[in-house]
Amino acid sequence: MEIQDILLHIWLCSSFSYGSAMPCKILKAYSGNLKPFFDNLESEIKKFKITEKSAEKLNKKDLESARKILDLCRKLKIKIVTYYSEKFPSRLKEINDCPIVLYYYGNINISFTPCVSVIGTRNCDKIGLENARTITKELVKYGITTVSGCAKGIDKSIHLNTLREKGNTIAILGTPLDSKYPYENCELKRNIVKNNGLLISEYPPKIKTYAWHFPLRNRIISAMADCVVVVQSKEKSGTILTARKALEYKKKLFCIPPPNIFDENSKGVKKCLEEGASLLMGIEDILKLYENSKYSLKKKEETKKEIDIPEKFKVLMNVIGEERRLDEILRLTKYKTNETLIMLTQLELLNLVKKTTTGYKKAI
Repeated sequence: MEIQDILLHIWLCSSFSYGSAMPCKILKAYSGNLKPFFDNLESEIKKFKITEKSAEKLNKKDLESARKILDLCRKLKIKIVTYYSEKFPSRLKEINDCPIVLYYYGNINISFTPCVSVIGTRNCDKIGLENARTITKELVKYGITTVSGCAKGIDKSIHLNTLREKGNTIAILGTPLDSKYPYENCELKRNIVKNNGLLISEYPPKIKTYAWHFPLRNRIISAMADCVVVVQSKEKSGTILTARKALEYKKKLFCIPPPNIFDENSKGVKKCLEEGASLLMGIEDILKLYENSKYSLKKKEETKKEIDIPEKFKVLMNVIGEERRLDEILRLTKYKTNETLIMLTQLELLNLVKKTTTGYKKAI
């Protein structure tokens, strides 16, 4: 695609609120060629019944701001893919509020593999983390790519466990790619890209992040997958919003059976079941969705490898012992906070350390 076309795509997106279906509607009307729309704005604004606020932005024809975004992407080595590109995730095109520009790091080709979104609460418990680990391991065994939102809790567990099992994972961000939020997941994001994964966002670099950006991101988490699995959820949460989008998009919605229906983290699961979700009783329920599909899923053979780690990591593991809080680990090792968090994430990826509700413990 020529630079002028990319600039027009960015300009059109910037003229509407994120999540608006209008840019996609306009783009489709012109089969991807936005120049006639740009050249005949006055009549086109009336034709599409565009709001006054968006019309004002469009009429500025501010391609310079779009060029700044493009230059910034080049500087940060962020890749851009537009709606009619062969690399644009095909499942996203099935929704009417699909973003027409996506920013990404990593391997976008894995978006064309079998994909399952696995989601849940940030404030999960041990059972939630264990269920997240189990379902991830099963998905990876069959070569299924995991999709989640790279938030704390269940999301982080899904991405981490996928990398541990040598699988592919896609993180849909509610922030620009250059954002360090949440800080504790910065190393995780780097590891996703290093290990053939994909980081993707509809938000251009350096823009300010607002709370409402995250619910909008949830529609992409639902749309990017063949089905959605809820691990744990409170009654009012982003997980519920993502689940509802899955049902709206006619995606199969599964819930892992809750061990305690009266627990706060089970109330959202109960809500999903009331609204049309099915209980996930095993990986077979997901595999059935791929019968007679274009994908041929085969179980991978398991292999075990001896793990050799640096002395500094061994010291860290010895200090952790059965379980320790982060402040205790820092005090006993005298390691710097940032360095320790990076090492802990790497140990999690190696399945040598697990994060608990109060700190960290050995996984073996």
